[in-house]
Amino acid sequence: MKRASAVLLVVLLGAGLCGLGRDLALSVTEVDPGVRGVGLGGAGVAHSDGVEALYYNASRLAGLGAASLQSFYASHLGAADYFALGVAFPSFGVGYLSLSSGDVAGYDASGDPTGELRYRSTAFIVGFGASPQTLTFLPRLPFDWAIGVRGKILSTTLAAESGSGVAFDLAASLMFGSLSVGPVTLADFTVGVNATNLIGSIAYDNRSETLITDARLGISTVIIDQVLFAFDFELSGRIHLGVEYRPVPTLAVRVGVLQQRPGFLLSLGLGLDLEGFGLDYAYMSSVALTGSHRVALSVDFASINLGALTNALRRILP
Repeated sequence: MKRASAVLLVVLLGAGLCGLGRDLALSVTEVDPGVRGVGLGGAGVAHSDGVEALYYNASRLAGLGAASLQSFYASHLGAADYFALGVAFPSFGVGYLSLSSGDVAGYDASGDPTGELRYRSTAFIVGFGASPQTLTFLPRLPFDWAIGVRGKILSTTLAAESGSGVAFDLAASLMFGSLSVGPVTLADFTVGVNATNLIGSIAYDNRSETLITDARLGISTVIIDQVLFAFDFELSGRIHLGVEYRPVPTLAVRVGVLQQRPGFLLSLGLGLDLEGFGLDYAYMSSVALTGSHRVALSVDFASINLGALTNALRRILP
């Protein structure tokens, strides 16, 4: 199969181009995951929790108080189906991601048709997070911190060619609590970093492609107990900025901006939490293709209150 056909499909999926002079493999993990994080412009390294901690920063798993479950579906750029299922426990999480397209017309470098192409990429993810409370041999610091590691088993199929491989990520979080900046109090001030694909490649029958190595730095804080600000910066140059407003504890309104060449993308999101059961929606615009819609269902097992949920539904439903 000619490389130009693969490049065409990568462009269609909107997840990057193969760089000149090196082989860069596209995998499902290179598409921003989750729903809450996408509603915030993809900014999730410093504040992610629940299953989305597994996707954005494995060290955040160390701070989870109970098990949670999340499943989401997205129509990615109107060109592919994006599905995920994950479960997270205190200090541990596992997840499955799948990105697949329909039939796409392929062309070679001369512009001649090569037939229909179909793309599919899957990832099985395992993540671990640890904090000083579990690493008692380490010295105490004036702030809380955690480290994390994530392993990924990857599989990619493009037309008749298939490949598989593994990759590993490292992450860390620094939690400073509340900081005062003049008259403003910054609550839950957190700094996170996630280095992806430090080791990783996908092997095909006659070649091997190196996964893109990148690092992301994130900062988040809460102001006046209702507004979350999140900012992520990637070494590759992308910038993520998001704001979440909670007028009431059960409702979250989100807006975000993602800066990448050739311009800016806008994201919007909503979140509803009813006694441990969550429903999240996010929309991400696109420069050239159809925007992406995402919907997630989640369960926080520590917050489940079936009696209160029944009463709430009786008030809402006719």
